Order: sequence, then structure tokens, then C-alpha cells
Amino acid sequence: MVEDMVMRSVYLRPGEDSQLRQLAHELNVTKSDLIRSAISAKLRDWLDSNDDELVMRDLELGRRDTPTERVAKAAAAAAPAQPVKPAPAKPVRKAPDRMDAKRRIEPAPRVERVRSSRAAEKDRVLEGA
Repeated sequence: MVEDMVMRSVYLRPGEDSQLRQLAHELNVTKSDLIRSAISAKLRDWLDSNDDELVMRDLELGRRDTPTERVAKAAAAAAPAQPVKPAPAKPVRKAPDRMDAKRRIEPAPRVERVRSSRAAEKDRVLEGA
């Protein structure tokens, strides 16, 4: 059955999704079956009617935003934009100096490397050869 179908994703309003889930539960069918049946029936109505007004009226029901929301968005877009005030700059705090004079670490004095007696003996043997 899946081989002859294509996958489409749609957003549903939460209330409609709840009603769809309830109806599917009552009829013991899947939500997908209900959605496919509704699409098939509505598409047949649109194609049989040849009435663009019918399609446009039905589209208003399925739009993401309602006509009231569209009017509000259009009004907001037409309103002049208010200037945005920049946020006041915060003063920069200087980090405390962790290396004050009392705690400054001095480098260790250079110490000559003391050679082991075996290494010294090797050097003497090599120098004599």
C-alpha cells in the first residue's frame, strides 16, 4: 500500500488534531486513514464543482492563520516602525591583578647538572681512547 503513495507533512491545529484522534479512536481507524479519506472526498468536490469560490472558501478554513490574524499582521506591517533605543553600555570591570609584587614567582636559580659516577667514568674512557 505504501509503495503507491507519497509522504506529505501538514500542520494541524491542536484542537483539530484532538478531534481527529478522538474520531479515529471511536471508529477504530487511523488518523492517516481519516486524513486520506477527507482529502479524497474534498478533492473530488473541488474538481466536480469547477467553482473557484468554493475552493477559496475552503482554503480559508485550512489556512495557518485566521482572517483576523492576517488583518492584524497587515496592520502591524503597515504601522511605522518605532526606533529601537540601544541598550545602555555596561561599565567594563577590570579583573583583579593576581600577580601582585608579594606573590610574584621568581625563576629558580640555575643548577649545574651533577653527572653520575658511571657517566663520568664513561667520559674518561672515551677521552682516553
